Amino acid sequence: MQSSKHCSALPTDIAKLCPSIRKGKETHVWFISLSAEDLPWAYVILSPDEKKRASAFRDPQQQRWFAQRHAALRWLLSQYLEVTPSSLRFETGPHGKPRLCDGSSSWLGFSLSHRAGMAAVALANEANVGVDVECADEVSDLDQLVNDNCSAEEQRAIASAPRPERTRLFLRQWTRKEALLKAVGSGLNFPPNLLSIPATAAETIQGPFLGETGGVWSITSIDSDVNHLASVALPGIGWRVIARTL
Repeated sequence: MQSSKHCSALPTDIAKLCPSIRKGKETHVWFISLSAEDLPWAYVILSPDEKKRASAFRDPQQQRWFAQRHAALRWLLSQYLEVTPSSLRFETGPHGKPRLCDGSSSWLGFSLSHRAGMAAVALANEANVGVDVECADEVSDLDQLVNDNCSAEEQRAIASAPRPERTRLFLRQWTRKEALLKAVGSGLNFPPNLLSIPATAAETIQGPFLGETGGVWSITSIDSDVNHLASVALPGIGWRVIARTL
C-alpha cells in the first residue's frame, strides 16, 4: 500500500501518486485515519447540509469525524475531477446511494464507509462501486451477529474456524457482503442473511449473488491496518484494485 501525507495536511501531490483512473478498469481505495482534533479545513469545504448533519451528532467526536470523512471525500473527488471541493453537488439514487449529479462529473463512481476512526473511499470509472470498512475491536456478541447476518453456509464456515479467527472471518464476510449491497445500490434493504458470499480474501471472485437484481460482480478484500478490514465490490471482472492511505 502506498502512502501520502495525512489528510489534515491536504496533500497536493495526489496527481503524482494516482494515475488517471479513466485509462482502464482500475479502482482506487483511499483509507483516511480520522483525527480526534478539530480540523478547520474540513468545515470550510462542506456544504450547508453537510455541516447541519455533522452538528446533529451529540458526541463532539462524531461531529468531527463526520466532517473529516465527508471533507476528505469532497477533496478526493475534486482532485480526480479537477474542480473545487465545494462546487461538487450530490443526489441520491432510488435506494439512497449517493452520486454526483453534475453530468460532467457523473462518470466517477464513488463509495464512502467509516468505522472507529477510519474512513474508506472507493473510486471507479463509469462503475457502481461499493466499499465497507469494519473494526475488529468493535465486535461484541459475535455469535448473535453471525446468527443475524450470515447465511447457513457462512455460519458453518465460521463455526468450523478456530475461535481466535472467527471475528476476522465474520468481518471478512460482512465487509464483502455490505460492499456488494452498496455497489448494487440496495444497501441493507436486502436481508444480509439471505446473501451468501465466499470469504476468500486473497483473490477477486465473481458470481450472480442477488438473483434478478444481480449479475457478475467482483469483490476484493483489503486490510487497511491490523484492526480494520475492508472490501470493495464492482460490476464485472478484470478490475485492478489499488489501495492507498491519505
